[in-house]
Amino acid sequence: MWMPRGQQAVVVTPGVNVKRHLAGSLHWRTGERFVSFPATQRNAELFIRHLKDLCRRLRRYRRIHVICTDATFHDCVKVREFLARWGGRIVLHFLPKYAPKTNY
Repeated sequence: MWMPRGQQAVVVTPGVNVKRHLAGSLHWRTGERFVSFPATQRNAELFIRHLKDLCRRLRRYRRIHVICTDATFHDCVKVREFLARWGGRIVLHFLPKYAPKTNY
């Protein structure tokens, strides 16, 4: 913005920034994006809610394969219990923790 030399403009800010975390998936065949409702924390609850959303949206699929990073909440007790209840309908595949040759 323009202002005379030696004067400072007042910029009003809304306050504290609120962080929102999303969980999302991409359908490999159609390119359709599945983004679950945002949450204030990135944790197992957000991931489980996203998996439930995938089950609801992809009802016609007998098995849903999800590729995950090495985030701790992707492979924790809560997630394992959730997967056990769904009887193998959701299968998690984990990316390697360190694979510099795959980063092209």
